[in-house]
Formats: sequence, C-alpha cells, structure tokens
Amino acid sequence: MLNLIVKKYMPVKLRVLLKIYSLSKRSGHTFYQDIENYLNRSKTQVSAILKILENDNLVIRETDHRPQKIALSEFGKNFVAQVLQEFKR
Repeated sequence: MLNLIVKKYMPVKLRVLLKIYSLSKRSGHTFYQDIENYLNRSKTQVSAILKILENDNLVIRETDHRPQKIALSEFGKNFVAQVLQEFKR
C-alpha cells in the first residue's frame, strides 16, 4: 500500500535515488537493469533520468563495465540521508 502511495506522489527522480540507496546498501552499487525493472520503463527513459541525476552530482555511473554499475555519490548519499530524516519527522 505504501509503495503505491509513494509511486503516485513522489517524483520519479527521488524514487530512483531512494531505490539506488536501498539496493546499494550491501555492495555500494546497483545495476542499471535493477533501476529499469523497478521503474518498468524503457532504457531510454531510465538513461535520461540517470543523466539528470548524474549531472546534478547525485549518482555515479561506471560506463566501462557491463552490466553498468550505478552508485550514489557522496553528495547523493548526504542528500538521501537528509530526505530520510525529513520522512522520519
């Protein structure tokens, strides 16, 4: 139920950041396909979202590997931590 509410009211870029955060807790990164599956969107759409997040210095994409690794930058980690703090209030 909560997931449906989050999808309806939370902007997609913030949802992606939070998903990258949750998926990368163990290894420090997630994969492009994980984000694609989570959003149920095309590669082109996911790429456009990740490019915006990368340009804002929130995520880091390793383009020299297949499958492509995606991680939060230090700025992105701090941003997500602040967002989660706000949710707790």
